[in-house]
Amino acid sequence: YQDILESLKYYDLIGLQTEEVLSNFNDTIRYFDLNINASVYPISIDYKFFISKDHKVFKFLGVDRVDYIKGLEIKLLAFEKLLDANPDLHKKVILRQIAIPTRENTKTFQDYAKMLDKMVSRINKKFKQDDWEPIIWQNHVISQSLLKSYYKNSDA
Repeated sequence: YQDILESLKYYDLIGLQTEEVLSNFNDTIRYFDLNINASVYPISIDYKFFISKDHKVFKFLGVDRVDYIKGLEIKLLAFEKLLDANPDLHKKVILRQIAIPTRENTKTFQDYAKMLDKMVSRINKKFKQDDWEPIIWQNHVISQSLLKSYYKNSDA
């Protein structure tokens, strides 16, 4: 981790989502005695605005390669945190995640894909209610026409 933190000192400014994340980041850089300029610049959608519309279910769409540099596990953990913090969103949001396999014959990527599969299963099991599961996980290549329809029918 220190190598990653060291590389951040070459940037003029690091933007983070929340005050809590900034506080944790500052604690970490103090621990490693680094001087890095960071501030909070939240970027997100106002999900309550969309939920308040006439949507039965707000549909998030993610389309990413299964590659550890894409941060899919961070996205899944963030979605889990959203559901943990907002029980009123249960049965009102879903994340359809298209996870396109890459480098399938590399053990590192095979292990990463298995970890993501287990994470999705754990989150779905944790929040499943009736016929609703929060994450629709599609770990395969899909056609362009199907992808187009997903984009058209998603809210974000």
